[in-house]
Amino acid sequence: MVIANLAYKEPRLEIVPGEGLISFSFKISGDMSLAVGDAKTLRWNRPSLLLWSQPPGVDTSEWTAPSAYERFVILSMRPEHLADHFFGSRSGVPESIKNFLWNNGEKINFGRYPLSSQAFEVAGRMINSPYTGALGLAYIEALSTELLCHAAAGLASLSQAAPEGCADREVKRLEMARAILMRQLAPAPTIAELVRTVGMSKTALTKGFKAVYGETIFDFGVRCRMQHALMMMRDRGWSVENAAEAVGYAHPTSFATAFRNHFGMRPIDVRRRSPASEAA
Repeated sequence: MVIANLAYKEPRLEIVPGEGLISFSFKISGDMSLAVGDAKTLRWNRPSLLLWSQPPGVDTSEWTAPSAYERFVILSMRPEHLADHFFGSRSGVPESIKNFLWNNGEKINFGRYPLSSQAFEVAGRMINSPYTGALGLAYIEALSTELLCHAAAGLASLSQAAPEGCADREVKRLEMARAILMRQLAPAPTIAELVRTVGMSKTALTKGFKAVYGETIFDFGVRCRMQHALMMMRDRGWSVENAAEAVGYAHPTSFATAFRNHFGMRPIDVRRRSPASEAA
């Protein structure tokens, strides 16, 4: 298990040896690049779930950008442990992650998935644990199990949706809708606007989005806006008013209510804890 809550003053390069483990990496914030073979690099710089399988003897490198506020949780385990304790047996493992569990090749397998609001919240609680010592260890162990449950359930729903789900053309349209929601934060696009832009019916768009990504268009849009506001206040020291405007809220009070409903804390509390505000 790795729980990170730090920032390096200088760029950092680290070699990571392969140990045959499967890793669930829950990214909250930061800017890290990972070598994935064939001279390719994966930039891991936004909230997401990174599923990672690295065979024994296959090394990789991690490069962390200077001053990037790294906040993430990585849970690694033997494939057999995951299969037995979370899916009952090898036969119960969802198709979406079978290739990760039994990676017998000589290359790294990885997949990046949306980070659900539940996983985001649990990872944040682990990073900001209020306990230390034996009590802190028990708290982290309990939350790590909950975090893996959220990840396993989400991946299982993706694999179940695939057989009955979307053709390649429809998946590309869903990806387009998701990209629009991530990019257009103020004002947030309406479902009607998304329907016209991606060329799908309302029913196909809403049902397909939920099947593929595991959450509704509305929930995903709110999560993108709230996470953007969180990072701007915490990492860049933005005011509550500026963050509210950046994610499409005309009134800071409405934004504060939505933020508290989403994260369970007030925007002003984020400002007080942010490294940017402390440095100021």
